[in-house]
Amino acid sequence: MTSIPVVWYSDVRESDIKVDSPEWFTWLESVPSFSYQSADGKFTARRQGNYWNAYRKTNNILRQEYLATTANLTLDKLQDVARLLNLSDLSYWSIRREKNKERERNSITVSNKAKSYTEVSTTDNAIASATVQANNEFKQKIEILGNTIKVWEVRVRDSCDRSGGGLPSERYKYVNQMVQELEECLSDSVENST
Repeated sequence: MTSIPVVWYSDVRESDIKVDSPEWFTWLESVPSFSYQSADGKFTARRQGNYWNAYRKTNNILRQEYLATTANLTLDKLQDVARLLNLSDLSYWSIRREKNKERERNSITVSNKAKSYTEVSTTDNAIASATVQANNEFKQKIEILGNTIKVWEVRVRDSCDRSGGGLPSERYKYVNQMVQELEECLSDSVENST
């Protein structure tokens, strides 16, 4: 059975490597685990990808704490986690409960922010969709109005032709005036919508 390397306080046993030195971070890249021991407490550290977790069994219950990424695993972090894992059951589990509550509060805050963003995004999409729909409906109504004006223009011209004098009959005089006003409104509306 191969024993895992031991880090005693700030030194890697059986080497000249000091914790926090450039050699320390290089060494961390080369080992999957190590045992940390100091006056503050002891634990086994295991690398999982680019981050490290600390484990210690106390009263037959395994305690686990996140240490740091390889690049951020310092002596201060090792000592803090050793002290935490060395606490009495009551103290340790009280701190864990508080951490979990804080994590949950942060998660809810992030979730609410994401929900708000989704709602805003959904609202923006709905507004954009409604705007496109209203624009399409407006274009359809303008087209219908334009076709209606053309129909009435033809009727006014027919009336002019029938009267012989080039003027619309009495009946179409007002229709002609209305058609001209509608054409002006229509051209203004089309210019303003583009």
